[in-house]
Amino acid sequence: HPSALHRAGSSPMFMTMADLKKVAPLWLAYGTLIHADKDAVEVWGFVHEMYAFIIGMYHAGIHDVDLDMKIMSQPPYGPVHLEPFYLLHYTYAWEYDAQGNHDPRDDSFYRYDKRNYYESIQPRKLAPPPNNIKNEQVWFLYDAFVEAMNALPAWDSYEEAKAASQLWNGVLATSAAT
Repeated sequence: HPSALHRAGSSPMFMTMADLKKVAPLWLAYGTLIHADKDAVEVWGFVHEMYAFIIGMYHAGIHDVDLDMKIMSQPPYGPVHLEPFYLLHYTYAWEYDAQGNHDPRDDSFYRYDKRNYYESIQPRKLAPPPNNIKNEQVWFLYDAFVEAMNALPAWDSYEEAKAASQLWNGVLATSAAT
């Protein structure tokens, strides 16, 4: 019964390695089954793997799971301050009107969505959110994205070619691009 399944979305869960070893093969099996079911994929979209995981947990007999809803936030939804969250999960588009209010529409005054870059590399000179946006989490993520892009060598050539031409060797650029 669906009520016997644990809630998995929007907060991470912690489990022992022994429990993960029980869940992993079931997660793969249910993920494969769900992925092959076009109706399920249409209804559940990209989160069908999450559902495969919680179904796998149920069938592995893992029924005692605690979720701490204050460990992770998903900006721009939820609180605007960074604390008390330890993780920021970038999943939703940032959509704002000209006054800096959250405006969840495809034609918002300002809109940044990772889904626009599925088949290309996002530009290093990412347009910043309007200054009047008060969401600290959005600003933190924006700054982190810019810092990461500036630290990776050859980002501009990736952007120009619309694809990464080499794997990153783990060495940060000596001087960040501006």
